[in-house]
Amino acid sequence: MPTESKRRDVFKPAFATVQDTSAQYGRDIEDLENLPDEFIQVNQCFLVAKETLSYARKNATWDESSTDSVQSSATSLEKKAKMLQKLFSQVGEEMENDSSDGSVLDCYRDTLLKLGKSYRVEVLMLGLLKDLIALFTKELLNAENYMKFDELKEAIDTMSQVESSVSDEDFKTSGANFTQNVASGGTGNQSYYGGRGHHVFNGNGAITNYHATNISFDPDNTVGRDQLQRRSASQAQAGGRPRSREDFQIAIICALPLEYDVVSLLFDKFWDDDESYGRARGDMNSYTNGRMGQYDVVLVLLPNMGTVAAAGAAASFRSSYPNLQLAFLVGICGGVPRSGENEIHLGDVIISKSAVQYDLGKQYHKAFVIKDTVDDSLGRPNKNIRSLVASFETEHIRDQLQQKACLYLKDLQSTAAKRRRPQNYQYPGINNDKLFFTAYRHKHRGPQPCKFCDNPTDVFCENAAKESCIDLGCDETQLVKRTDLEIRGSTGDPEIFVGRIASGNSVMKSGEHRDRIAEEQKVIALEMEGAGVWDEIPCIIVKGVCDYADSHKNDLWQRYAAATAASVMKAVLGRYITTDR
Repeated sequence: MPTESKRRDVFKPAFATVQDTSAQYGRDIEDLENLPDEFIQVNQCFLVAKETLSYARKNATWDESSTDSVQSSATSLEKKAKMLQKLFSQVGEEMENDSSDGSVLDCYRDTLLKLGKSYRVEVLMLGLLKDLIALFTKELLNAENYMKFDELKEAIDTMSQVESSVSDEDFKTSGANFTQNVASGGTGNQSYYGGRGHHVFNGNGAITNYHATNISFDPDNTVGRDQLQRRSASQAQAGGRPRSREDFQIAIICALPLEYDVVSLLFDKFWDDDESYGRARGDMNSYTNGRMGQYDVVLVLLPNMGTVAAAGAAASFRSSYPNLQLAFLVGICGGVPRSGENEIHLGDVIISKSAVQYDLGKQYHKAFVIKDTVDDSLGRPNKNIRSLVASFETEHIRDQLQQKACLYLKDLQSTAAKRRRPQNYQYPGINNDKLFFTAYRHKHRGPQPCKFCDNPTDVFCENAAKESCIDLGCDETQLVKRTDLEIRGSTGDPEIFVGRIASGNSVMKSGEHRDRIAEEQKVIALEMEGAGVWDEIPCIIVKGVCDYADSHKNDLWQRYAAATAASVMKAVLGRYITTDR
C-alpha cells in the first residue's frame, strides 16, 4: 500500500502547473495595458488556488476505493491549469508579434478563435476552483480545519459573475470570409474578414485594414450587401446541430429512469441520432444531447440515487461540458403538507429557492443536530438564478409559468400516447390524494397478530411497509380534510411552489420526522440529490410531489409527478436568458 505522503502527492503535478501558470501570467500578461477584466479576476484567484492545492498535498486523505476518483480530480486540475498556461503563452506571443498595435482583447479574441471557447480564462479558472472545493465535498479535506475555505468560496462566487469580453457572436462570424473572389479579376472593392481586421482590397493592389467593430456600407455597394447576407445566414444557422460539447450551456439531471423517460418526451430533437459528442477522459456519465425550445441541452441519468452519486456525476459533468451555465435537477420528491390556502398536493411542483442537507450533522443520544455553519451550509445560487427564481414568486409570472407548464404537460401526455408508451402520465385523481394525520401509522391492524405492529414500543414492521393502505385497512376517518381539493377540480392542473428544499441520502417515510425537519429548517419538500449537485453546478431543483414523505407513501403518483416537474422545467427554461460568453 502506498505511503500517505505518496498518495497526497497525486496533487503535486497540479500544484506545480498552477504555480508555473501564475508565474507565466506575471511574465507575459500582467504588465500589458488595458487588460480585459476577466484576466485581472483570474490573476487574483491564483493565490487561493495555490494555497488550497498546497493544503491538499499535506492533508488530503482517502481510502483505496476512492483512488481512481481522486486521481481524476487531480488530472482535471492539472489539465485546466495547462490550458490557462497555453492561452497566456499564445496571447503573449500574439502581442509580441503584432505589428498593427492591436489590443490585448484583440489578441485574446484571435487566440480563442484558434483554441476554442473552452479556453476562456474565466471558464477555466472557475472550473479549477470548483474542482478544488469538490475535494471538501468528497470529504478528502475537512473544511473546518482549512482557514482559507471562505476565501475559496468567495473566489468561486466572484468568478461565477465574471462575463467574457468575447461573445459567442465572435465565434459565429470568425474565420476568413471573402465576399468576392479575389482571383476573379474583379475591379471592385473585395472584402476579407479574417479575425481582428476588416481588409478591403480596392482593385488597384492597395490594402486598407480597419480595426472596427461595425462597417457601414453604401446601399449600392454589393460587397457590403453580400457580407450582411453572409452574416444573416450564419446567424440563421444558430439553431442547427451544435459543433461540440462546448456549445451546450443547459443541463438536465435525473436520478431515476422514470424521470429520464418523461424528460426525454419533451425534447424537440435529439442530436445523438447523427453522431455522439463523446465525453472527457475519466467521465463515466452517459449523456443524451438534443434541443428543447430554443436551447441545446444535455441530459444525464445518475448511476444511483443520493447526494454522493449526484456530486460525483456533477463534477464529471463540468469536465465534459465546460460552458454549462445552468443545470436543472428534475424528478420527484416528498411534499410537506401545510394548512391554509397554499396547501401542497400530490402532483404539485416545487422550485428551489435554497437547499439544505438535513442528514449532515452529529447524532447524539436522543437528538440529531444538523451542521449549519457557514462552512457546512450549501451556497447561494448565483445572481442570475436568484433573479429568475424570484420572478416566480410574483403572481403574474407564476400564473404564466403554470399556464405554459400545463400546455407542455398535455403535449407530453399526447406524445406518450402516440409512441404507445406503457405509461400515459395521466392525473391519478382527487380520490387518490390522501393525507393521513401525522401520528396515524401505516401498520397491521387486522385480526391476525403481528409481533412488530402489536408491540407497545411501536417497532418498525418491514412487511407492513411493503403493503398498501387498502391491504392494511388504514382507517380513512384518519384522513386530513382539505377543502381546497374540491376548489381545484378534477383536471389535476399542478400548482407551483417556490421555497427551500431539504436534501438527504434517505427516503423519508415518517410523518413525525418530516414535520420536525420542516419546522427546524423551514422547508416545503424533501428529496435525495440536490445537496450533491448544488455547489457543483449552478442549479435549480424542480421536483414534482409524489407523496407526503410519511409511512403511507406509495408509487401511484410517481410518473404523474415526474411529468408535472418536467413540464414546469421546460416552462422555466423558456424564461431563462443565457449570458453572452
